Amino acid sequence: MTDPYAHGMINYNPYAKKKIVTARVVAVLRGTMDKRGLSLIAPKSRALRRSEIHEIIVTGQLPLPFADAQEGTCVSKIVD
Repeated sequence: MTDPYAHGMINYNPYAKKKIVTARVVAVLRGTMDKRGLSLIAPKSRALRRSEIHEIIVTGQLPLPFADAQEGTCVSKIVD
């Protein structure tokens, strides 16, 4: 998949309108992994449909200075 922002395919502000949304956490999964092997992506935005499930993963991997966290960086340690 090609990133349209990185390849200059979108040369305007695509955000037509913003709206405050509310959500609720329906489940929190617990677990840790030392060798997850996630590759960071660089999305400009995310679109979710009503009732769609989205996940957030937290890492405790160090050293990973924020400035070095870029697309393609591998994150292996997942913490709960």
